[in-house]
Amino acid sequence: MDRGPEPAPRPRSPTGAAREGVIGELGHHLPYSVFGVLLALVLVGALDGLGLLTAARNEALFHLLHPAHLLLSATATTAMVGLYGGRPAWAVLWGLLGSAPVCTMSDILIPYVGGLAIGQDMHIHVCLLEEPVLITPFVALGVATGLVAPRFVDRTTRYSHGAHVFVSALASLLYLVSFGFTLSALTVGPVLLLLVVAVMGPCCVSDIVIPVAVVHAPAEERHRH
Repeated sequence: MDRGPEPAPRPRSPTGAAREGVIGELGHHLPYSVFGVLLALVLVGALDGLGLLTAARNEALFHLLHPAHLLLSATATTAMVGLYGGRPAWAVLWGLLGSAPVCTMSDILIPYVGGLAIGQDMHIHVCLLEEPVLITPFVALGVATGLVAPRFVDRTTRYSHGAHVFVSALASLLYLVSFGFTLSALTVGPVLLLLVVAVMGPCCVSDIVIPVAVVHAPAEERHRH
């Protein structure tokens, strides 16, 4: 018996589509985060084994990598929002909100709280509050780059997110060893998990969750960039 045509699939709500897009993107970018964290651990461990890292050098490297993280985060978030329908002013706003507060959480607050939970004598140092002159130019340049770069560079968001993850992992690890954490064979496992959380959570919020929630771009279109 002819049952007639199949009913058309029920259209998804914007909220449901955004939720599915966020979950899909988080799964898509998990390998980036794990690989970035592993590479950061190997690099810092090798430099430490060669005697090239000291407390002063660790802190100096952190104060280089944290602003670099801010720049990359602002670039990725601004570019994503702009590429998929956000007005320039909207992209700038989310580029600012998705960089300074989110990177502070990733590089400083999560490592600080995680270090305390592991039993280390951690010290808090928030560059956003204590050294705004250091980070402001990096955030401003990142937002400007995010507005302009997609017009001239293919896959801007893919490159900036990949670099963002690695730099974030390095910055978080250097914060740990600069402000009270002692790496050892017993702590490297918890540090691995802590860094994955620090990278996956805030970095994917700024690069993926915010843009997808704001503009609801189709997954296949996002992956082309």
